[in-house]
Amino acid sequence: MSLEEKMICLRKEKGLSQLEVAEALNVSRQAVSRWERGSALPAAENLRRLSQLYEVSVDVLLKEMEEVSPTKAEEGAAEETLGKNRGWTRRWLALAAAVILLLGIVLAIWIHKKDQDVIDLTGLPGEEVDGVPRTKFTLEW
Repeated sequence: MSLEEKMICLRKEKGLSQLEVAEALNVSRQAVSRWERGSALPAAENLRRLSQLYEVSVDVLLKEMEEVSPTKAEEGAAEETLGKNRGWTRRWLALAAAVILLLGIVLAIWIHKKDQDVIDLTGLPGEEVDGVPRTKFTLEW
């Protein structure tokens, strides 16, 4: 069992919310959430405080193979919490991809439209003498 899974199980075993754990450790609720998602690790001092709060040793928290003996319901709740967090990550990634795609389409339309801004000079009034223009000029792009 990983550290984040142990923290979720131990917190639920004690009947605490993330906010209550955060207040007990004097950290933000978002910090506790990041620890339980596995996107951040608690500092050494916070690990010590967690071990005191959950009444287990720091070794129990850090050892990968040692089980905490959660109930089946708590295991399901921990897996459900991790699954929800992964779902949000997927949603944010999908939203970011959609925004990037939309920006690409807008940029492509703008470039295409810009290329079509051609001025037709055939209808302009002017003089022609003997079929030969009096001045010569070149257009540079």
